Amino acid sequence: MTVIDMSRLLSQRARPDAVRFRGQRSRTARAARNRFIRKEYDVELAWFRKPNGDDDGTLNLTYNILDLPVIRGRAGDTAVTGTTELDFARLLEQVGALAGAFRGLGVTPGQQVAVRLGDPLRELIALLATLRIGATFVVIESDSDLGGDLLGNASRSAPALLVTDSLTGFGDMLPEAVIVSGIEPQDPTRDVAWEVVLKAGRTDPAGCEPVTPGATAYVAETPVRTIDAPTDPSRIGAILATLLAGDAVHLDAPRADDRAQFDNDGDAR
Repeated sequence: MTVIDMSRLLSQRARPDAVRFRGQRSRTARAARNRFIRKEYDVELAWFRKPNGDDDGTLNLTYNILDLPVIRGRAGDTAVTGTTELDFARLLEQVGALAGAFRGLGVTPGQQVAVRLGDPLRELIALLATLRIGATFVVIESDSDLGGDLLGNASRSAPALLVTDSLTGFGDMLPEAVIVSGIEPQDPTRDVAWEVVLKAGRTDPAGCEPVTPGATAYVAETPVRTIDAPTDPSRIGAILATLLAGDAVHLDAPRADDRAQFDNDGDAR
């Protein structure tokens, strides 16, 4: 198993300033494959730079979700349960590696990473990796989501990167770089396997990119700002709120038609 220097991942420390959210959660997550009960969470977000006057400040959701628990001595606490169990340290290693790969593939802060994955663990890792580098996560639930409205782009231009377990239905929406999960690459100049990018990313894992609270963190049914994630009622919001509160998120087994494999030590390879 590759050992990553955690000090490279924990490259930025937040100030002790925090913003507190308290909101009533809906009773269940929207998606059937993530059947964890939503609670009323009392969430504090740590800032890299506290808002002050005309300065909106900066923060990072992945830093709050993964780096802070490790810094505070919770590295061995469980972050993910279900088919595969991961603690915060192990999840941080995989997210940092994938974020480094995203960055190596040219994704920059503010750009969109479109994701369509049947494997909920890989989807989670892709989500946190996207947020780590300050990009916008766009979840593709079905072919009907491939229009410009969901991608926030009426011209229907391709996202900066696509992570998917199916290449059907995208048409001219395919970007120059595609990470494929559980399927063979079709275009050797464009497609790269999940296992390959994760291995490459381990050589240069990404730290956390400071983003403004108004930056779009993800697009589910509608765009959600970073500062609004803890109270967003969507499926993605439920996952993030659970982790931001320090609880483990339970992820159901991948769909039967998803061919993603896991190694013995819990890698979403």
